[in-house]
Amino acid sequence: SSKHPGVEGFWSGNTVEREDRLFAFYADYRSSERYQPPRMAVSDDAGMSFGEDMPVVPPPEEWEGAEIFRDPFVWYEDGRWRMLMGSGLADGTAAQVRLYESDDLLSWRNLGVFASLKGNKGAANDPGMAWECPQYAWGLGVLFVGVWRPDVGTMNVLAINSRSRACRPRARLLCPFHHADARRPVPAVGRRKGGKGPDMAR
Repeated sequence: SSKHPGVEGFWSGNTVEREDRLFAFYADYRSSERYQPPRMAVSDDAGMSFGEDMPVVPPPEEWEGAEIFRDPFVWYEDGRWRMLMGSGLADGTAAQVRLYESDDLLSWRNLGVFASLKGNKGAANDPGMAWECPQYAWGLGVLFVGVWRPDVGTMNVLAINSRSRACRPRARLLCPFHHADARRPVPAVGRRKGGKGPDMAR
């Protein structure tokens, strides 16, 4: 459109509410670009209309070697707004979710890697080259990601129990899950006996 030259679509994201305003976050898709950086628009009428959108955080620098960067997920916890972005390294050494933090949904700080797994292509529990569409169930401590490889696309959905493993030092605030590699069993969401809610397999 004339407002968004070169943009071919706005893809995965979510909305949050703050002071009776809706903040919509989504990925900016352009087939000519490797990354889909997040953008945001605000509604003052319960989502009936939205104002002009704006960029949220810049894409990774070239030296970071990211294969993808897309699909924002925003939530509020412990007095701060947090945002996850799906990512992964182009050399195949790690699928990742990156973490950002904000006090007002406008200015964001990069806190580094939230969770990461080493790829294991061809294995039954391959976590992929990158993770897309991250969602975090903070009340349960479970991270959901789409497992992605460039030659396949999205292969499956991985549920990661963040509270059953040691924290990474850079993200101790939220205690995300981390494996040294993907040869160990990958945690998944199961069911308690009797079907009374989720249990985290280890």
